[in-house]
Amino acid sequence: MSTPVIFRKWRKEPLKGQLVAIFPTLPADRLGYELTTYERIGQHGAADRVEIISLTVPVDMTKTVDQALVSKLTKELEGQGYIDLSVCKRITAMMNYERREAARRVSK
Repeated sequence: MSTPVIFRKWRKEPLKGQLVAIFPTLPADRLGYELTTYERIGQHGAADRVEIISLTVPVDMTKTVDQALVSKLTKELEGQGYIDLSVCKRITAMMNYERREAARRVSK
């Protein structure tokens, strides 16, 4: 089964322009309210889904610079054990449900 991932860039300084990978189906807390994120600096983290979207902007895959950033981060993620990544553009209601269900299974 593939792992959905959304690539976005931070909107404001001091992180402006840096890439963050958002995993909308991987819970970062016991209740599944927060989702897992990954950055080159800082590595794994947790984020509220609404806040992370409001603090970031979508990558523009028509730009060579953004393509290079995504490619580099994808290789790093594969090195961390994330395989079969499925790049998405937005978090769906089903992804939110899957994240909460995954958290519920783990917390039992």
